[in-house]
Amino acid sequence: MFAAIVEHANKPFSPEAISDMLEEGTASDFHYEWQDCDRESHGSHCTADLWREFKELAPDVRCQIQRVTMKEGGFAARAYIDFEGSQTQPFLPIFPVNTRVRGVICSELEFDGHGQVRKESMHLCFEAPFEAHPIVIDFLAQSATQLALREGGSRMLQRAMEVAGHEECVTLCRQFRGHVWEASASPHANHVLQKCVVNLPPRKVLFIAEEFKGRAVLAARHSIRSRMLERFIEYFPGEVLDDLVGELIPEASHLCCNTFGNFVLQRLLEHGTDTQRRALVEVLSADAASLAKHSIASNVLSSAFIYCPVRDQRFLAEALCADAAVVRSLRRHYIASFVMRQAKRVITTPGRQGALLEISL
Repeated sequence: MFAAIVEHANKPFSPEAISDMLEEGTASDFHYEWQDCDRESHGSHCTADLWREFKELAPDVRCQIQRVTMKEGGFAARAYIDFEGSQTQPFLPIFPVNTRVRGVICSELEFDGHGQVRKESMHLCFEAPFEAHPIVIDFLAQSATQLALREGGSRMLQRAMEVAGHEECVTLCRQFRGHVWEASASPHANHVLQKCVVNLPPRKVLFIAEEFKGRAVLAARHSIRSRMLERFIEYFPGEVLDDLVGELIPEASHLCCNTFGNFVLQRLLEHGTDTQRRALVEVLSADAASLAKHSIASNVLSSAFIYCPVRDQRFLAEALCADAAVVRSLRRHYIASFVMRQAKRVITTPGRQGALLEISL
């Protein structure tokens, strides 16, 4: 029956034939979606309308099943479908208009107990040789900034980058030059930018970080842009981030209390240069006792005791243990007590070590 559904893509649209085919071959709760294009329909009537629109705007598209693999249990399958043709309007926004393209679509199928299709989920397949559809790839690169803003387009671009050659990835990434700040706030496009940072050499994508200059603190407080800062710190050489880090450190006492900024600082303590870590620890030490009691900031102090060189850990521990009364208060605090246990392991000043020991007895 699935083969009959595919075959209908090669025939002129017939409302009666499509309705009969869908009624016979699909379940009553049939759900169809094309992930890349954010297209979906529920039920046979909506799906028939989608077919009609498809045939009107892409009348010369031809499809052929390449292979079908049944999954364990027999109620699901994966089909690979060769396609070739063009569209007169952007019904499928991942393809150019009035340009003949070819490629492979992957269709994930689920069946009910009667063998009828209950769900079909499609996406453009990049498992085939990348050279097989250069027009599609070129179009994706040219349209990357717009496609990345949609959930389906973002996922498709990420899949493409996983199998594309180095030069194709660089070409795609360069499309975001001048658009990084906007894309970095998108819940979808930011994943494409992160993929660029993770997959490509820093020298090829350093422009992404450069577009954050002067706005690093704002980005660190942002629920989505903060992820980009984390990737920069993880994958770029620390020295090339001195300007961005220089913006963050003076605001560290505030950022480490922020829901998102604290993760940026933790990444800096884990991956930053020794100089960057030292500068950050000095700022944190100035208000260490207060930060140790904070439910979020205390995690940043804990990271300092995990990742920083011993001399910086001791510097922070000395700041926490500068006053015996403060030490007593921190040791009894339900949050700060965990930080103080870490401080106790590295403190070396006899008097302050004794104060910690006295309180712990």
